[in-house]
Amino acid sequence: MKRSMLALIAIATATAPCNAWWHSSHVVITRAALQRTPELPEFVRDEAGLLINVLADPDLTRNDAIPLAKAFESPEHYINIERLNGRALPETRYAYIKLCYELGIEPQSVGFVPYTVAELTERLTLAFAEHRRLPDNVHIRSKCLMLAGLLAHYAQDMTQPLHLTVRHHGYKDETGKMVQRDTHAKIDGFVPAVKMTVDQVLEGGWSVEPVDSLMGAIVGHIEEGFALVDLAYELGPRMPTPPSIEHPDVEWDRDEDAMAFGQERAREAARFTGSLWLTAWVYSAHLELPDFYDHNRAAELK
Repeated sequence: MKRSMLALIAIATATAPCNAWWHSSHVVITRAALQRTPELPEFVRDEAGLLINVLADPDLTRNDAIPLAKAFESPEHYINIERLNGRALPETRYAYIKLCYELGIEPQSVGFVPYTVAELTERLTLAFAEHRRLPDNVHIRSKCLMLAGLLAHYAQDMTQPLHLTVRHHGYKDETGKMVQRDTHAKIDGFVPAVKMTVDQVLEGGWSVEPVDSLMGAIVGHIEEGFALVDLAYELGPRMPTPPSIEHPDVEWDRDEDAMAFGQERAREAARFTGSLWLTAWVYSAHLELPDFYDHNRAAELK
């Protein structure tokens, strides 16, 4: 059974060339974020199995066997920020689409990840508000867990520097040859390659705080990650090759700079994930639901 699941993930990875973070990386990073965000309601940790299960969904959806879903899903994972020619990211997805067409580029060729993260954060805020009103409703808790898992996936994708640039799978050297095509995969697979544990992600003294401005925090996070693209390629040749089903044990001459880079990105992915969850929880206390809302009553209607 374990091998079958690994094979399924491998197929999804093979058919979706821009995945960020391997599934095992997402799991470790997300578990660290859960531990470092104790302010969330207890059920989020107590029932985290559903949250963890959902983490793979966005990458599994990017599969050639479901082409309509894949076409929609793929641009949700990245943004090629250079294609905006220095223009600021608008507040909403549709204003962004309008900007892309004004610049003469297809929006899906630039990517939507900042809006995916923002929209899921707000949807989680709404779900948490429902939970505050009906804390014993198991269906609402399930909805919160599903949205939190999806949000974690995209927030962590947005922390991978090579998901923020047109140089996502290598770049052309001075001779015009494409080089470092494997650096993206090395960053994605860093956590399992070095066998980084949840406890190791929790090291470093980082903390989780809610953000004052959702889009402001997202833009700042993108700018911080994009500034690391050159460093990612500088360190790429010194990073370990990720493990595979056939070769699960990685041989690597440890490079301290590469290790520090990979660890910092994993910890930042966990911190950012937790900060978005906590933002949704804090703001949910101030969100008023309409008068017609009553899921408990709706469940009784025949």
